[in-house]
Parts: sequence; C-alpha cells; structure tokens
Amino acid sequence: MILGLREILAPALAAAGLDAAADTWRIGELWADALGERIGSRAVPLRLTRGELLVAVPDAVWRQELSLLAPEIVARLNDQLGEPIVQRLRFIAAAAAPDRKPTPRRRLRSESATRGSAPPSVDVATEVGTALADLWRSRARRLDRDAL
Repeated sequence: MILGLREILAPALAAAGLDAAADTWRIGELWADALGERIGSRAVPLRLTRGELLVAVPDAVWRQELSLLAPEIVARLNDQLGEPIVQRLRFIAAAAAPDRKPTPRRRLRSESATRGSAPPSVDVATEVGTALADLWRSRARRLDRDAL
C-alpha cells in the first residue's frame, strides 16, 4: 500500500511540534469541497496559528462578504475536519490563485466619473452574489435536514 505524503509527514510534523502545519495542509486539501468551488477558488488558506486561519483573498468585495460569513465558514471547515481546529478567520489582501489568468475588468458606468476608491467590477459583484446565494441555499438545506 502506498501512503500519501501527508500520512508520511504528519507524525514527523507532530513530533517536531508542527501540528499546525499538518492542520493547514488538511485544510488546504478540503478547502474547495467545504466551501464550494466559487469561494474556494477566490480565497486560499495560508497558515493556521493558535486557531486563527489566515486566508488570502485578492478582492475587497470578497474579503468583506467572507468576513460576514466567517462563522459559517469556520463551522463548515471544522465539520469537514472532524474536530474544532479553526476558531476564527482573518482575511488579508493577497493573490489567492497566482496561476489563474486575470480576467478583464468591466467598469461600472459611474466608476469612471468617481475619484478615489473604485467600486467593484460588475463581474466580481455578480460572482460574489452567486457564491453567497449558493452558500446560503446549502445552509438552509442543512437547517431543514437538521429540523427533520
């Protein structure tokens, strides 16, 4: 039987006191499954320190929306992990997927007339709305299932 790299390294990391590295690895493996492809591809877990998961999110709109959903995200991650490893999330502005090709940004009509910070592109706002709707629908289904 061939063991995966995680199974080989986990005991060594634990012996060295680097359990958080092994937990971060596990979180990275189940990230997209726990949160869905849309959210999972826009945000990337970076490291776990004393229960706080640092997550890279390139777009301010996504950081804002994900911070509002942090309790739900923590619950989903811990549910997938099978133990309460993640206690809180901290979102930072960083490239989430460097290998992803940048998409052209369509500006809102009023954006060119405003000065200072620009509103999010139409594409990002639409994707955030769709991803959040998917997340809330799955939460509602789970609550309905638990109520039965």
